[in-house]
Amino acid sequence: MENNRVKPGISSKNALFWILQCTGWCLYYLNDLYLFTGYANYTPKSLVLFSVTFPVGFGLTVLLRYPYRHLQARLRIVALLPLYILLASVITAILWYIIDLLFSMPFWDQPTYDDWIKNLSFRTLVRRNYLHFPIILLWSAFYFGIKFWWERNEHKELAERALVLAQQARMRMLRYQLNPHFLFNSLTGIRALVLENPSKARDMIADLSEFLRYSLLPECETNTTLTQELEIISLYFDIEKTRFEEKLQVTYDIDREAGSFQLPALILQPFIENAIKYGMKTSRMPLMVHISAQITRNGILIGIRNSGTWSGDDRTTVNETCEGMGKGIENARMRLENAYPAGYSLEITKASDHVMVQILISNPSRNGVSS
Repeated sequence: MENNRVKPGISSKNALFWILQCTGWCLYYLNDLYLFTGYANYTPKSLVLFSVTFPVGFGLTVLLRYPYRHLQARLRIVALLPLYILLASVITAILWYIIDLLFSMPFWDQPTYDDWIKNLSFRTLVRRNYLHFPIILLWSAFYFGIKFWWERNEHKELAERALVLAQQARMRMLRYQLNPHFLFNSLTGIRALVLENPSKARDMIADLSEFLRYSLLPECETNTTLTQELEIISLYFDIEKTRFEEKLQVTYDIDREAGSFQLPALILQPFIENAIKYGMKTSRMPLMVHISAQITRNGILIGIRNSGTWSGDDRTTVNETCEGMGKGIENARMRLENAYPAGYSLEITKASDHVMVQILISNPSRNGVSS
């Protein structure tokens, strides 16, 4: 089946060629015409003879475009390109001279085709082309220069588009991993309440529904403000308070300016989950969870502190510890690295009575993060 679709960029590339072709030759003609009409003894006949050369050059360069296309597509050794361009420019310049001469000869006072043919030689053609050859060579240089510039931009755009698509696919994969992780923990809590306190189980299901409604936003809405992130975290705390009641206490210390900074959606959720999960096992009751966010000289500093002790191996590094604490925190670390490849740090402070997770984002943008 014949494919009639036009490749992306072909029509715009053709339009650029014709715009530059027409503009360049018109400017060249007008410039030479201005110089020619400066002579006092020019006549209408001499003006016609002068003008006929320009449409010939225009047409020949249009035709030259097609062998150049074929040459670029088939040429295997790029270093030979200047040699082919030089040869093509010589041949085109000779054709330009011959065609120009044949068109203008009828306007001569005494047409002498035979005399011209008798005196014709390669040396004569070369000598007569001292003007035509540089023009064709310059046109060829502009043609390939603009063509290479256009293709370079196309390749750069395709590479950037491929990178963005790869990052988006990675973000979707990480986010799909996060939702089941949280859902499993929440359903476990609901199951524990169904028989012992059905009313609280219903409230927990309502909070979970609201949380899932937020987390299942359209894929394009992968970023959120810190204020919105804290709102969804509050829903999570409501779910957990239904389970633990007075055993869980939450406090906040958030700078007013910090609330407008944007973050990858649900980026803090794994740290909150681990603060409750491990804090409930190691802390005196009630478990104290404190969330802070301050604007610093280096950017924004977000802290999540919980009472209790560290459950990991003290010999491990931060990154290794994150990996050991489960997929959720490793997921968050990868999302931070993806969103801020050169501008974030993640530190875990382990004390005898508390654990502190600190995320520093250097010079965060109020307009969004990278996807």
